[in-house]
Amino acid sequence: MDGKRQFVAIGYLVDTSARRLLLPATRQAKEMRAAVALLADWASHRRWVGGRRFRRFCGLAMSTALSVPMDSFHVRRLYQ
Repeated sequence: MDGKRQFVAIGYLVDTSARRLLLPATRQAKEMRAAVALLADWASHRRWVGGRRFRRFCGLAMSTALSVPMDSFHVRRLYQ
């Protein structure tokens, strides 16, 4: 390596010194906004959420499974 300890690859921040994959702040904010929108929709429509919005959120959540290991476990429960 050329001395870099952190670099961006496929949408993740790779930290070679700590051996971790991290989500960049913009990606974290995107996922938080999606979760808040889903909860707001759930609260305003008597616990019913549109299928398209729900699928979009699940896809976004699964795309972060590399950096958030427990994410795939929780999202899998949503599919049941």
